Amino acid sequence: MFIRSDVKNILGLLSRRDKLILLSLTVAQIVLSLLDLFGILAIGLLGLIAIGDASKIFEDSKFILFRNLNWMNDMSTDRQLFTIGILIVTSLLLKSFISMFINRKIVFFLSKKSAVISSDLLSKFMSLSMQDIYSKSFPEMIASIKTGVGTLIIGVISSLCLLISEVFSLLIVLLGVFMYDYQTAIILVLLFGAVSLVLYLTTHTKSRALGESSTSMNLALDNKLMELFTSYREIYVKNRLNFFNNKIRELNMKLAHNSAELNFIPYISKYVIEISLVVGAFLILFFQIIQSDLVQSIATIGVFFAAGARVSPSILRIQQSLVVIRTSYGSIIPTLKLINLVSTVKPQTQFRSKTIIKNPIRPLVQVSNVTYFYPGSKKPALTNVSLDLPEGSLVAIIGPSGAGKTTLVDLILGLLSPSSGSIKISGENPIDALNLWPGSIAYVPQDVTINSNSIRENIMLGYESTEFTDEEIIESLKFANLYQKVKNLETGLDTLLGEKGFKFSGGERQRLGIARAMLSKPRILILDESTSALDNDSEKMIINSIKGMHGVVTVVVIAHRISTIRDSDLIAYLVNGEIISQGNFQHIRNTIPNFDNTSKLI
Repeated sequence: MFIRSDVKNILGLLSRRDKLILLSLTVAQIVLSLLDLFGILAIGLLGLIAIGDASKIFEDSKFILFRNLNWMNDMSTDRQLFTIGILIVTSLLLKSFISMFINRKIVFFLSKKSAVISSDLLSKFMSLSMQDIYSKSFPEMIASIKTGVGTLIIGVISSLCLLISEVFSLLIVLLGVFMYDYQTAIILVLLFGAVSLVLYLTTHTKSRALGESSTSMNLALDNKLMELFTSYREIYVKNRLNFFNNKIRELNMKLAHNSAELNFIPYISKYVIEISLVVGAFLILFFQIIQSDLVQSIATIGVFFAAGARVSPSILRIQQSLVVIRTSYGSIIPTLKLINLVSTVKPQTQFRSKTIIKNPIRPLVQVSNVTYFYPGSKKPALTNVSLDLPEGSLVAIIGPSGAGKTTLVDLILGLLSPSSGSIKISGENPIDALNLWPGSIAYVPQDVTINSNSIRENIMLGYESTEFTDEEIIESLKFANLYQKVKNLETGLDTLLGEKGFKFSGGERQRLGIARAMLSKPRILILDESTSALDNDSEKMIINSIKGMHGVVTVVVIAHRISTIRDSDLIAYLVNGEIISQGNFQHIRNTIPNFDNTSKLI
C-alpha cells in the first residue's frame, strides 16, 4: 500500500511528543478491550446461572476471571442474575464511553496537528525558488495544502490508530473466548477471518482506484472551472459556453458515480458480516448440541452472540479503516509528492511587518558580474551583468522582448538566485534585505493581481487591517492618481471590486497596484511595465510623483514609453541577456543603432 519513503515522510510530520501521545491513546484503547472481554464472558456466566447449578458456577475453571466473585454463591439466583447483569451493562457501557472519549481526543488532537502541518507545508513550499513554485499546478498545490493534509492526518493516521487498537482488541477478545471454549473461538476466527480477507481483497484495490480517480477528476474539474471563470470573455465570444458546461457536467457525473461506489462499500461489509454472524451461530449450536449438554450449549451460544456483537463492529471498523486508508492514499498522492519535495527545505524566517530598524536602509543596489541560467537551460538568461543603482536615482531597464529585463528584476528582488556573481541591497543580499527592512522594497508587476475584496483590503494586501490608517491609504491613492475615482464611489474604500477587479479598468488596476506598493513608503520601488495600461495624463501624474521622490527613493523602471524613461538618471539597454550600453537617454540614442525605430519608444 504505502512505500517505505511514504511512511517515513508521514511519520516525519509528527514530533516525538506527538507520536508518544498517539501511542498512549492507542494503548489505552487496547486496554479497554478487557472490559469487553469481561462483559462477553459474563454473558455466558449469566446463561449458566439462569439454567444451571448456580452453587458451583464460580468454581468452574472456564470462569477463572470470575473466581473472585465466589461470594455471590450465597445469593439467590435472582440476585445473582441481577448483579451479573449490572456488571455486564456497566463494563460494556464504561468501555463504550471511555472509548468514545479517547477517540474524540485522537480526532481533535490530529485535527489541530493537521492545521499546524498544513501551515508548515505552505511555509516550506513558499520557501522554494520561484521557478519551482511556478512549475507546479496551483489547483493541485491548493488541494494538497488545503484538503490533502487533512485527509492524510485524519484519513490515514487517525484510521491507522483505530486499526491498530481494533486489531489488538479483537485478539484479546478472541483469546478470552478461546479460554472459555476453544471450538467457539476457532469458529469465530475462521469465519470472520475468512470474511474479512474476502472483503479486504474485493474492496481495497477498488477503494484506492476510486480515490485516485476522484482526486484526478476533482483537479480536472477545478481547472475547467478556473478556465471558464478566467477566460469568460473569450469563451463567450467564441460561443463555447456549452462546451464547458458539458465537460463540467461530465466530470460531475463521474464524481457522483465514484462517490456512490465509495459510500456503498461499508454497506457490503455490514450485510456480509451480519449473515456470517447468523451462520456462525448455527454452526456453534450444531457442534454444541452434538458434544455438550443443553445447558452448556445455551451458555456457549450466549458467549458466541456476545462475542459476535463486539467482534462484528470491530471487524467493520477494521474494514472501514482499511477502506479509508486505501481511499485516502489514492487522494493524497499529490500531498505526498509535495511533502517529498519540501522534506529538506528550511522555511524562511517570517517577515516582520512594520518593525523599526535602528539602521535604516540605504536605497543602493549593486549588481556585480551576475550570470543566471534557468534550470535545464544551457544558454544563460543573463551574462556577466553589472549595474550600480545610486541612492535616490531613477533607473530604466530597456531592451527587446526576451532580453532578460524581468529576469534581472527577479534577481534584484531575491526571487531568483544568481548562478554566479552577486547582488547587494544596502550591503545585504536581497532576501536578508527584505527581512531587515520590511516594506522598504516594493514591486509593481505589469499584471496587478486584484481580488474580489474591497479597495481597502486590496491595497492592504498582506497586512492586518489595523496596521495602516485610512489617511495612509488615501495618501498612497493620491500618489497613484486614483483618489478622486475612489472618493466618487458610493462606498469609497469599502467598495467591493469583484473577481479580478472587474469593476476597474486595466489602467485603474495598475494604479491600484502602485498605490499598494506605496502604502509602506518604500525606499526602493521597482516598476515592471507598471504604467503600460495608463492613459497619458495618468502616466504623467505618476511620473511627476516619482520625480518628486528623487534623491530619496531609488526607482527601477522597465518601460517602453519615452515619457517614462526620458528623464532617467541611468538607462541600461539589454540584448540577449547582456547590457550593451548604459548611460542617460541621449547616450543610449547615440550608441544604439536605429534605437528610435527598433525600440518603438518615440
